Amino acid sequence: MQCFIALGSINKLIAFPIIGGIFKFIAELLLFNVKSKIYTHPFILGINSGLGMCLSFFPFIIEKIISKRLKKKDANNNNNIQIKGIQIDLYSEKFKKIKKFKYLLIFVSGAFDFLQKFITFYFVDNIENNFWTFDILFLSLFSYFILKTKLYIHQYISLLGIIIFGVILNVINLFDKNPSIESIIIVFSVEITYTFNIVINKYAMNNFFCSPFEISFYEGLFVLILNLILLFSSNKDNFSTYYDSLDSKEIWIFILLMLSRLSFNIFGLLTVKYFTPSHVVILLIVGEISFSFKYKNNYKLYLTIIIFCILLFMLLVFTEIIELNFCELQKYTKKNITERSIEQTLKDALYELNDGLMNKDERNSVGNDDCNDSNIEIEGYEFEMKDCFKNNK
Repeated sequence: MQCFIALGSINKLIAFPIIGGIFKFIAELLLFNVKSKIYTHPFILGINSGLGMCLSFFPFIIEKIISKRLKKKDANNNNNIQIKGIQIDLYSEKFKKIKKFKYLLIFVSGAFDFLQKFITFYFVDNIENNFWTFDILFLSLFSYFILKTKLYIHQYISLLGIIIFGVILNVINLFDKNPSIESIIIVFSVEITYTFNIVINKYAMNNFFCSPFEISFYEGLFVLILNLILLFSSNKDNFSTYYDSLDSKEIWIFILLMLSRLSFNIFGLLTVKYFTPSHVVILLIVGEISFSFKYKNNYKLYLTIIIFCILLFMLLVFTEIIELNFCELQKYTKKNITERSIEQTLKDALYELNDGLMNKDERNSVGNDDCNDSNIEIEGYEFEMKDCFKNNK
């Protein structure tokens, strides 16, 4: 008897969002209730974030060196031809166009990343809560329109559950507060900008050979330059005031925030590369567990933990790490669709093979009553087939 709940298709690379979430959790936990001057300096926070992402430069350079070595080994591949001693690259023009559009996408990605951080840091006083539970909805919508990704019944049900329990979680968090419409709009703007940027990055990696380290570095450079310009041209922030307040504690907080941003961005992009944009929410939910620690030992703490567990379960169903084997909810998971496709391919191959072995005279001479059923098993799949085929006449 099949179990109602089973593990789906699990890739060892699923460690990327989990590790990224753990880094975020540790950073949030270490900075929990820690007062720092940097939180009152939005553009310095932006510079901190940009510097963190710029550290992707080192793995990006290593990746480039390895890539060049591999290209040298494949220098005599079929992409090049020689005519009268002149080597012609058949795809050079195509690659030039791809490269231009690639950097355009990276520029767009950097702009949206800057916009998201600018809204977050500039309006930090108005942001009372994080509506990250709605990210799965925005990611699904953007993926549908940009990546042409469709959802199936098990994903619609789990998505609905995530939204419902996400609303409940936010009601609990904001129960004794009075959030303004402005703060809610700001928070939703941050989440929409963030999720749109994730989907754009996935599109760039899928279609224009962008590396996660490359995107992270250029995004960081873009954010760093713009925040430096704003820091010295705006009255919203003051570098000398922050510099005067620096001590060992502030320096350690600055470094921790920088490394936290680096790990969050790198592991997020690696997750998007190898999985779907929706898998990033695994990173978010692991990282946001520390959010429940702000409550003391009361009903809010227990409710938050229970809801986090439910949200995690629903998310694992959505990403098909867990399968629900009832009401045919498992029918359209990637794992089962692939298995049915392999099964159908093997069946078609078997029938073609038998058609090739039997000549026309044999088909005409064999009666329908002489056919016997038999089973054949190939690579774990068992098929029922006939020992003979019906007369075609």
